[in-house]
Formats: sequence, C-alpha cells, structure tokens
Amino acid sequence: MRELDIAGFIPKSVVDWRGKVSSVVFVPGCNFACDYCFSHQLISKPDSLPKIHVSTVLDSLSNRQNNIKAVVISGGEPTLHGHRLIRFLEEVQARGLLTRIETNGSNPFMIRFLIENELLDSVVLDVKAPLYSKRYAETVNKTAVLSKVKRSMYLVMDSGIDYEFRTVVIPGKTSLRDIQSIARSIRGAKRFVLQQFVPFSGTLNPKFESISATSYDQLIEFAQKVIGIQEVRIKTEKGEETINQLSRIHQPR
Repeated sequence: MRELDIAGFIPKSVVDWRGKVSSVVFVPGCNFACDYCFSHQLISKPDSLPKIHVSTVLDSLSNRQNNIKAVVISGGEPTLHGHRLIRFLEEVQARGLLTRIETNGSNPFMIRFLIENELLDSVVLDVKAPLYSKRYAETVNKTAVLSKVKRSMYLVMDSGIDYEFRTVVIPGKTSLRDIQSIARSIRGAKRFVLQQFVPFSGTLNPKFESISATSYDQLIEFAQKVIGIQEVRIKTEKGEETINQLSRIHQPR
C-alpha cells in the first residue's frame, strides 16, 4: 500500500496543540482554494515540495517519545488521503501518542470513520465563513460543500472527543457580524478559536498579501463579543489566549 504523502514536518512544537508538546505533519493537496490560505504551496505547487518518507517521521516520533505527546496532521486537507491517513494514524497510536487532524470538514464520511474507529483524540475544524451557501462557496472557491461541512461540524460536536472550531480573521474581509453568525451556528460548542491572519509567507491569491496581519486588539474585540460558546480563544504567532465564556451561555444549542 502506498504510504502517506508528507510534504512538511515539524519535529517539536509547543503551539499547535495547546498544552501538549507535539510533532506536526503537513500533507499536500486540498479540495478548497481559499484566497487567504497560508499553506498555498501545499495546494498550488505540491510537486515542488520535498517528499518526506513516513519512516523518517515515525523514527523521529519513536526517538522523541519521552518529549512528544501528540501528533497533529495538517495540510492541505488530511481527509483526502484516505487509507494512507488511516494507516499513518494507526502507526502513530502504536507509539502511544495522541492524534489530532486539522480539517476543512468537507469529508464527513472519513471524519466519522476516524472517530468511530478511535483513531482521533482531537479534531480542529476550520469554519471558513458564515454558513450561507453562496458566501461559503465564494470563500473556498468550490460549490456544493456547505452541507458536508455542516455534517462534519455536528458530527464532531456529538463525538465525545476533544474538538475546536477555528476561523481566520482577515482585516477588512471578516467582520464582527461574520464571527457572531458563525458562533450562532455552533452554539454550545466546546471551543471557538479566532486565528490571526498572517500573510508574511504568501497567500494563494497574491492580492491578499497586501493585507496587514490581524491586530491583537481586533482579535480581542471580536472574541469578547462572542456568546454561546464554552470557551473562546485567540491564536497569534505568539500562541493562544483563552477567554472563558461559560457564564454567557444562556441556553443549550
């Protein structure tokens, strides 16, 4: 069986899974084409990236087992890799490590399989825009995906495993109304992370490179005005900060 395609590997990270020293694996390819995407080379030029053998990653995980507690699989879109992803997750778990994927939610069938077969300890689901078909399609440059994303969202909320929803706040593009709309759609969720837009390494659409990084003050302002979520965080290049919203949940989802 062909092994998982790996285009990037961070042996040790303290910012990709809060509270856990992790290794991060990046897989190429994505079925979305978000203009603001930071990982644009994984989408537009996957063949130009170095290929990292799975054995190299697994050897690193084995050697660092006393320090590394978890592995995050990001991309690109991990769920596009099917059985190769499944096999890799099994290898990671065999080493006693926790597993997390970062996904766009477009493959609820794979997400369900991974959860039901206890191959995941955590899911990060990126919510790209308010949950309206036209707006979502314009943001991800792909039609007829919102129903699948919604299915994935409700699936992880009911899964019993750790999860969080994440939205990139783009200055001049993402409004407070957008964030509040998303929050209403995931009301009662365990965690909602507002992520800083950082264009310094380039974006899929070059026009977005001229947009400034999201300011700390804007992230704080938006986060403070979110209600109905158990925990709201902001994430910048320097790490994460939590805003506890438990007292502001007025009724269950």
